[in-house]
Amino acid sequence: MGAFDAYLEKQLLDPTFREAFDRYSAEIVAIDEFLGALDRRREECGISKAALARAMGKEPATVRKLFSDDAANPTLRTVLACVEALGLEVELTPRRQAKEVAQEHRAVSAAS
Repeated sequence: MGAFDAYLEKQLLDPTFREAFDRYSAEIVAIDEFLGALDRRREECGISKAALARAMGKEPATVRKLFSDDAANPTLRTVLACVEALGLEVELTPRRQAKEVAQEHRAVSAAS
């Protein structure tokens, strides 16, 4: 085990650090999966990255970075332009009931 791995293992024992680490890790996975799905759709449609960029009204470098940069964090405007250009639509699906979400936020507010 390297020095960083040992450091991380120690930090993960702290519940606050662990919670933040897990939340951030989940965000990274979700972004990777979402962008991967867009790139697979692009390939299924037989559209080059350059052609997609033109359809989105963006520079080709923007699309290349979107699909190849490990640290990609595109703007919502860029994502929506990509979704539209690929003939897709975004649909939000609740994972929890609104009442549960409201209770959770009240509990967090009360604890602060």
